[in-house]
Amino acid sequence: IRTVQMPVNLPGGIPAGAYDLVAELRPVGTLNESDSTNNTVRLDQQGRQPQLRTQAPDFVLRSSDGELVRLSDLRGQVVLLDFMDTDCPHCQNETENVLVPLHAAYGDRVTFLSVDVGFIGPLDTMGDIRDFKKQYGTTWTYVLDDESVAPQFNITGTPTTYILSADVAIRGAPFRGVSSYETLKAALLAALG
Repeated sequence: IRTVQMPVNLPGGIPAGAYDLVAELRPVGTLNESDSTNNTVRLDQQGRQPQLRTQAPDFVLRSSDGELVRLSDLRGQVVLLDFMDTDCPHCQNETENVLVPLHAAYGDRVTFLSVDVGFIGPLDTMGDIRDFKKQYGTTWTYVLDDESVAPQFNITGTPTTYILSADVAIRGAPFRGVSSYETLKAALLAALG
């Protein structure tokens, strides 16, 4: 193992100590407590930097089916976390052409969870979400943001998709805008290992 000095770029101004560093294939490199102030990252023998990840902020929101959904209850499952708005044409396109086919292919191994953040037009209602689900034939869980969750995930537009590992950690940067089937498929397969 060799140690190099390099900046650790963390989104949202979160300090380096708040992140777990893990290697892509196995935990060979770590950010030591003493290293967090000078941004020293240990690289493995192939010179790879460990992948940055952080625990996803936990939340509890009501689903369109009336149930309370707690993100941390999904521990042990890979999660596709979709931030969307029923009035967003890009969200409608991604749902129909990307998420529905992905759910058909991977819904037995990945939990899909959509969070309606209501960015466009009047705030959405549970009825709007149920109508959206019916129109696009989606069967996974949708929750309605109470305006507390989107800021925690730095949601500035829709659609935005996060892939969460089985330990409810964010895997890499979010996918902002409409993502392709192949892009999200690759991210899911990486998370599934």
